[in-house]
Amino acid sequence: ILNNNIDKILIDKIQTYKRKYKNDEYQALLDLKLNLIYFYNKDFEAVSKNLKNKLKEISKESPYYNDYLDGMMLLMLFNNNYDELSILSDAFLSMAQGNIDIALKILADLKESKNQVASNLSSYYRSYIYTYNTNYELAIEEMKLIDGDDIFSQLSKLLLAEINDYITDDVNQAIDIYLYFLENYESSIYYEDIRLRLRELIG
Repeated sequence: ILNNNIDKILIDKIQTYKRKYKNDEYQALLDLKLNLIYFYNKDFEAVSKNLKNKLKEISKESPYYNDYLDGMMLLMLFNNNYDELSILSDAFLSMAQGNIDIALKILADLKESKNQVASNLSSYYRSYIYTYNTNYELAIEEMKLIDGDDIFSQLSKLLLAEINDYITDDVNQAIDIYLYFLENYESSIYYEDIRLRLRELIG
């Protein structure tokens, strides 16, 4: 876990870089890194303030614009539940430090949340870790625990389709999931990519 001395050194270094590099893209990247430190420190008020201010000034054409939107969406999905955000912060920090087993355990605790989005987020990231570690059976079992139609339910269906598509070579199963996705998530930002992939598979 980061300590206050390290935090101050990192924050001071980022602020120095921000004064030195005035390019908009550098500024956006440095503010993202600053936000990450705030998040790991569980200073969620600072995270929220930084995200709101940056979204007012950053161009929608910036390659980092969606990263800021994702951060704001995450805070909104947790509905300012700082206790559960603290659990997520610990999980993400453990992942960043390579402590995968610890991250899996922390995410399992978050799975017990009464907030379905937080619970689904937990299962999605656990399944993603299992997939990254080539534990596909565990990944699939974890994805079966996901309910509802929130963004993490969508992402888990995509991950399952991609496992079938690119890894286990179960093309028929992948096509079924892609078709289900197109039929049920017409407004998804992934809709067009999936439609094109489905066209490649079907021919």
